Amino acid sequence: MVRAFADTARAVAEEVLDGVGSRLWLLPVSARTPARADAREFALSGLDTPQIKGKVAVDIASACRKFLLRLDSLRDRNVSGVATEVSQILQRPGDEVARATDLWGVLEVVSEMASRPNGADTAAIRVVVLSDLLECMRGDGRRCFERQPPSSRAEAERWGREVTAKVTRLYRIAPNVVRRLDISLVSAALANRPQNRYVPYYWRALLEGLGVPPERVHIQ
Repeated sequence: MVRAFADTARAVAEEVLDGVGSRLWLLPVSARTPARADAREFALSGLDTPQIKGKVAVDIASACRKFLLRLDSLRDRNVSGVATEVSQILQRPGDEVARATDLWGVLEVVSEMASRPNGADTAAIRVVVLSDLLECMRGDGRRCFERQPPSSRAEAERWGREVTAKVTRLYRIAPNVVRRLDISLVSAALANRPQNRYVPYYWRALLEGLGVPPERVHIQ
């Protein structure tokens, strides 16, 4: 599982970190997801662009080559850093906090980080969740799929639809951001566990109920 998730994280980082200014946030999901504990940013920034004004062609070409080499080196470090961080997170010793999984909280974090003051940005927001998808939280109206997963597709979809209003009430979720999500839920080999059989239908029903376009919900 660790290798599969780390490889997925590396592939996502290679795709997202594709040029100057691109960035990726890595957020461990736990009982305190909305607090963004241990969140890390990986970005292709901080490089001085070549100064080419007044220079001859050969000097411009040399400066550009050096800049691209620095950019490639920074990109490689960031991509490797993402994969390494995911591996380290997955190998942390388990405890009571770590065993609680607030996947609903991911939507609040994304809403806060992607909101724009004027709300005019319509670009899709790429979100990849590496998880067994077994939401498990204590409290009134919360479920723990580890102990009681849905027993059928119909039940999973009903549970997902039923909690839509609760999620929007408990979390600060921006509808204009949710409608822009392109979200992939990746379980890898964990999808084969008995508890996971119908859980994907729960998440699809919930996300679509919140306004994520159906064609932008990917469950792997």
